[in-house]
Amino acid sequence: MVPQLVSIIMPVYNCEAYIDRSIRSVLNQTYRDWELLIADDGSTDRTYEIIISFDDPRIRRYRNSRNLGNITTRNALFQQASGEFLTVLDGDDFMSEKRLEEQINEFRKDKELNVCFTNYYEVYPGRQPTVKYQLKHDYYLKIGDFESSFLTMPATIMIRYEVYQKIGGLHPYFDRLFAEDKYWVYCIIEQFKTLVLKSPLYFYFANPSSLTNLIDNPRKLTVVALVNELIRQRKLNGSDWLSKGMMAEALKYESKLIKNRKWLSENYRIFAARQIDLSKKKEASIFLLRAFKINPFNFSVIRTIFYFLRRFYG
Repeated sequence: MVPQLVSIIMPVYNCEAYIDRSIRSVLNQTYRDWELLIADDGSTDRTYEIIISFDDPRIRRYRNSRNLGNITTRNALFQQASGEFLTVLDGDDFMSEKRLEEQINEFRKDKELNVCFTNYYEVYPGRQPTVKYQLKHDYYLKIGDFESSFLTMPATIMIRYEVYQKIGGLHPYFDRLFAEDKYWVYCIIEQFKTLVLKSPLYFYFANPSSLTNLIDNPRKLTVVALVNELIRQRKLNGSDWLSKGMMAEALKYESKLIKNRKWLSENYRIFAARQIDLSKKKEASIFLLRAFKINPFNFSVIRTIFYFLRRFYG
């Protein structure tokens, strides 16, 4: 069987605690025809020292002189890729040794398949990894169907290079914010045949600091709502503000949400409730406090406070 090169795209920033594990999960792949394009995005810790300690000709190393952000760095790596297939790996995550093999096998079985996701494990500090979804079978997603998007974890994606040629990389509008992957994935699966594998082949590390950063930048909340609005537009018209270059309209939409104290309070409360369910006392208290300060008359916040007290203080 003719080998098919897989380009693994990996921008990293201050990942010294995890990067060794991530790279080793690539080296341990049963599918051997890959290249790892890894870029240190101006880390201030030992990340780059760990990267250069690996001696494998399939690893292509890059280093930004300053922090350019995930989107800029990932898009630059996409442009350097040589593979017939593209996939990604975050610096604090790692992969099952059969991930590449199983995804490539699906592309070989189905020549019309262009996109393949997998089920995954969630990894929380101090806990055993847990499978995200108990899937009974693999799922073909209908083109344009985003109702099953909960299955499409962006970090597990593998695409044919032709998909990237048509869609391009991540949109710079989302620079240093959330939701850039969700928008990118939707633009892909609305146009290309997509499969989600039931097997969990990726280990996603749930970093608590990424959540608490929401407190300092409410735009990390509003862009999630913006992406939902952009998807609604695409379903109706086949295009959206960003695809038409109407950045000002997207910013105006976000601005209205930021000024809506009721909306902000409720969204911080929702994040608090999720952290309570995960037994994350500190993170839950931070979100609850912010929700209450923004809108002390949100009775849902009061109910969630009682839920917090019952959960952690009996």
